[in-house]
Amino acid sequence: MDCFKGLIALRGICDASAGEVINDLPGISLKMVSNLTDGERASFADVYNDAENYAIAQMKADMLPTLSKYMLPNVLAQNYQSSQLDTPFRDVAASAEYKGVAIEHDGSKYAKFVVNDVQLYSDAAGSYTVKVFDYNDGRELDSFTGDLVAGLNTITINKTYNIQGQNKRIFVAYDGTSIDSKTSDVYDSNIVEVRGAKVAVGTTPIRNNLSFTGDTFGLSVNFNLECSLDLFACQYRDMLKTALKFKIGDALMLYRLASDRVNQYTMVGEEKAQELRELYQANYEKNLNAVLDSISPAAGDVCFPCNNRRNYKYNMP
Repeated sequence: MDCFKGLIALRGICDASAGEVINDLPGISLKMVSNLTDGERASFADVYNDAENYAIAQMKADMLPTLSKYMLPNVLAQNYQSSQLDTPFRDVAASAEYKGVAIEHDGSKYAKFVVNDVQLYSDAAGSYTVKVFDYNDGRELDSFTGDLVAGLNTITINKTYNIQGQNKRIFVAYDGTSIDSKTSDVYDSNIVEVRGAKVAVGTTPIRNNLSFTGDTFGLSVNFNLECSLDLFACQYRDMLKTALKFKIGDALMLYRLASDRVNQYTMVGEEKAQELRELYQANYEKNLNAVLDSISPAAGDVCFPCNNRRNYKYNMP
């Protein structure tokens, strides 16, 4: 969750944009952090960076079971194979067009596409250029080149694409200028819209310029629709910063207890460090749960469908 980096600062390194500094917590000072350096952490900045990374990773790990009390967050919503070759084979002649698979999802703003690989059929040996476009605005997101053998070729992609906005659209296509291939039919899908598409080379591959079809021209894409806790958490970063502050404090006290370089100048003894760590952890959990309990994602969201398991207890007078 890179959006949380720098949200809480250590006074003496930099100023936090929101005015939040870890030094405001009791027992934490620049001098104390400086005395936690070792062979792996050469400076107080390295110590703080490791503590920050640890705290962010722990907060992300803690969010999933907490949310699962009343939601059903799916890490992997669905795996898809976009299409299959027609049988018997039908020819696709080479032409100066990008040809392939258009993938669209508008059911969750927390979803992302993970493209695992593509399969491309070629009538003859040669070379390929496969590109990934955001067909909301025509941006080229990635380009892959290599050699083809005659027949079916598997090209590893293994990339994640977070497309901004409510509609997530990517176009995975090969340059068909010199590739003769075969037709391939789109598989039906219930969450993601998958269509064959093509556009002339040199034309901006935005939605209005694509020609959609049921044929993917010999290209098949294996991809996942995955739900991203990062996308979910980042929109609530300001609400979660207090919890993060306490978790960074907990991490620094953990380092204090584990360090063999701590001396009288740290001004935090082991017993006091353990007390502060317990205090910070308790405040972290209280703040994290308060924020997550207040969040109500839209009903029917594929990533966080509300399952109505929130319980409210009322005391009678």
